[in-house]
Amino acid sequence: MSEQLNYLRLFPLSLVLFPGVRTPLHIFEDRYKQMINECITLDEPFGVVLVREDVEEEDFPHEYGTAAIVTHVERLSGGRMNIVVQGERRFRIVELVPGHPYRAAMVEFLDPVVPASLKRSKLPADVSDAFTRYVKLLASLAGQSVDALELPDDVEMLASVVASLLAVPLEMRQDLLQQLDVQRLLEQELELLNEQIETLTEVARRPRQAAPLDWKEDGMPFSLN
Repeated sequence: MSEQLNYLRLFPLSLVLFPGVRTPLHIFEDRYKQMINECITLDEPFGVVLVREDVEEEDFPHEYGTAAIVTHVERLSGGRMNIVVQGERRFRIVELVPGHPYRAAMVEFLDPVVPASLKRSKLPADVSDAFTRYVKLLASLAGQSVDALELPDDVEMLASVVASLLAVPLEMRQDLLQQLDVQRLLEQELELLNEQIETLTEVARRPRQAAPLDWKEDGMPFSLN
C-alpha cells in the first residue's frame, strides 16, 4: 500500500476494471471528453470506478477502483471518441475533490499481496482448469465452440482475467476487486467457478425442449467467437 496521496480524475461507470485488463469505452459526454483529452495530453491515468446504486447522488463512486491508461483513441465527429483503456493499479479514494465538471479525488494506490507459498501451490492451476471448463460449458450451452484457452502464467494476471470474465453481479465483481490478497482472491474465484460449473452442468442435462437460459439476463461476459 502506498502512503502517498495522488490526484486522480474519476470515471464512474457500470463497470469493474481489473489491473492488466483492457476494455473499450465510448466517450460522448462533454465532461468526459474534456477529462479524457486532459489525460491524453498530460499522459496521466484516470480512475475507473463502479457507480454506487445505493446512493441517490448521481455517479457517486465506490471507494475502490482501478487506475487506467488510454492505449488507443479513435476520434469521431463532435469530439466523441472510441478508446481502449488498460487497467494499471488498484486505488482507494481518500477524499473527493470538487471544482471540476467531472469527478476527481485524492487516492492511495494499493499493491497486491502475493504470498510466497502461492508459487508452490496448485491453486493457480486449479483455477485455470476450472475456468477452462466453465468457458467450455458456456460455449456448449450457447451452441458454440471454443478453442483452447491461453491463460496467463502470472498469478496476479490470472486472478484479474478470471475476475473480469466471470458472469457475476457487478457488486460481487467489486468485492473481488477489493480483495488485495491474491491467494484469497483465487480461492474466492475457484469457489465461484465450482458453483457456476455445477449450475451449468445441471442446465446442460435438461431436455432440449426445456426453457433455455436467458443469456442476456445472465450476463454472459464475453464473446466466444
